[in-house]
Amino acid sequence: MVSPYDRNDWELGFSYHYPELGLCFWRPNIFKDSDMEEEWFKAHDKEEQESYLRDQYFRTVAIAVDGYWTSTQ
Repeated sequence: MVSPYDRNDWELGFSYHYPELGLCFWRPNIFKDSDMEEEWFKAHDKEEQESYLRDQYFRTVAIAVDGYWTSTQ
């Protein structure tokens, strides 16, 4: 089954929410491969660069029960 993500999510890029599946992926920053060529990235030491590289991946996966994101509690 293919399920679309919520393209109107106010955090789109940081998070991808699949309401039909009750699934959400989240990361604190958006980092692209092309960012590694930027001067601001090269100016950081190795440890800081590794921290940015981790932002290419999602750090949190949320799995919710049916109706979790639609409840108005």
